[in-house]
Amino acid sequence: MDDEILVLEQKLDAAQAEYQDTLDEFAQRVVALYRAGSVSTLEILLDSDSLSEFSLRAELLNTMSKQDQELVDKLQQYMDDTSAERTQVEEE
Repeated sequence: MDDEILVLEQKLDAAQAEYQDTLDEFAQRVVALYRAGSVSTLEILLDSDSLSEFSLRAELLNTMSKQDQELVDKLQQYMDDTSAERTQVEEE
Protein backbone atom coordinates (compact mmCIF):
# COMPACT_ATOMS: atom_id res chain seq x y z
CA MET A 1 0.00 0.00 0.00
CA ASP A 2 2.76 2.45 0.96
CA ASP A 3 4.65 1.52 -2.20
CA GLU A 4 1.60 2.34 -4.31
CA ILE A 5 1.26 5.72 -2.64
CA LEU A 6 4.96 6.42 -3.13
CA VAL A 7 4.77 5.56 -6.84
CA LEU A 8 1.67 7.73 -7.30
CA GLU A 9 3.31 10.63 -5.47
CA GLN A 10 6.42 10.32 -7.66
CA LYS A 11 4.26 10.32 -10.80
CA LEU A 12 2.38 13.37 -9.54
CA ASP A 13 5.63 15.18 -8.70
CA ALA A 14 6.99 14.53 -12.19
CA ALA A 15 3.72 15.64 -13.78
CA GLN A 16 3.68 18.75 -11.58
CA ALA A 17 7.20 19.66 -12.71
CA GLU A 18 6.19 19.29 -16.36
CA TYR A 19 3.02 21.29 -15.72
CA GLN A 20 5.03 24.08 -14.08
CA ASP A 21 7.46 24.20 -17.01
CA THR A 22 4.55 24.48 -19.44
CA LEU A 23 2.85 27.11 -17.29
CA ASP A 24 6.09 29.14 -17.15
CA GLU A 25 6.42 28.94 -20.93
CA PHE A 26 2.81 30.06 -21.36
CA ALA A 27 3.33 32.93 -18.91
CA GLN A 28 6.35 34.11 -20.90
CA ARG A 29 4.24 34.04 -24.05
CA VAL A 30 1.49 36.11 -22.41
CA VAL A 31 4.05 38.65 -21.18
CA ALA A 32 5.51 38.91 -24.69
CA LEU A 33 2.06 39.49 -26.15
CA TYR A 34 1.33 42.16 -23.54
CA ARG A 35 4.63 43.95 -24.22
CA ALA A 36 4.02 43.85 -27.97
CA GLY A 37 0.91 45.93 -27.46
CA SER A 38 -2.30 45.73 -29.39
CA VAL A 39 -1.29 45.20 -32.98
CA SER A 40 -3.92 43.46 -35.01
CA THR A 41 -3.22 40.52 -37.27
CA LEU A 42 -4.49 42.56 -40.17
CA GLU A 43 -2.00 45.36 -39.41
CA ILE A 44 0.88 42.90 -39.30
CA LEU A 45 -0.10 41.40 -42.62
CA LEU A 46 -0.87 44.72 -44.34
CA ASP A 47 2.52 46.13 -43.33
CA SER A 48 4.15 43.56 -45.59
CA ASP A 49 6.16 44.95 -48.49
CA SER A 50 5.69 41.97 -50.78
CA LEU A 51 3.52 38.95 -51.32
CA SER A 52 6.28 36.66 -50.05
CA GLU A 53 6.65 38.74 -46.86
CA PHE A 54 2.87 38.66 -46.42
CA SER A 55 2.91 34.89 -46.82
CA LEU A 56 5.80 34.49 -44.39
CA ARG A 57 4.11 36.67 -41.78
CA ALA A 58 0.82 34.83 -42.18
CA GLU A 59 2.57 31.49 -41.68
CA LEU A 60 4.43 32.85 -38.64
CA LEU A 61 1.18 34.07 -37.06
CA ASN A 62 -0.43 30.71 -37.76
CA THR A 63 2.48 28.86 -36.16
CA MET A 64 2.39 31.11 -33.09
CA SER A 65 -1.35 30.54 -32.68
CA LYS A 66 -0.89 26.78 -32.94
CA GLN A 67 1.88 26.85 -30.33
CA ASP A 68 -0.26 28.89 -27.95
CA GLN A 69 -3.15 26.45 -28.35
CA GLU A 70 -0.80 23.49 -27.80
CA LEU A 71 0.36 25.03 -24.51
CA VAL A 72 -3.21 25.51 -23.33
CA ASP A 73 -4.11 21.97 -24.40
CA LYS A 74 -1.08 20.58 -22.59
CA LEU A 75 -2.06 22.36 -19.37
CA GLN A 76 -5.62 21.05 -19.63
CA GLN A 77 -4.37 17.53 -20.36
CA TYR A 78 -2.24 17.62 -17.20
CA MET A 79 -5.26 18.55 -15.12
CA ASP A 80 -7.34 15.78 -16.69
CA ASP A 81 -4.61 13.13 -16.46
CA THR A 82 -3.69 13.75 -12.86
CA SER A 83 -7.16 14.29 -11.40
CA ALA A 84 -7.80 10.61 -10.70
CA GLU A 85 -4.29 10.07 -9.34
CA ARG A 86 -4.58 13.04 -6.99
CA THR A 87 -7.90 11.72 -5.71
CA GLN A 88 -6.43 8.28 -5.19
CA VAL A 89 -3.46 9.62 -3.21
CA GLU A 90 -5.79 11.69 -1.04
CA GLU A 91 -8.02 8.68 -0.36
CA GLU A 92 -5.13 6.39 0.52
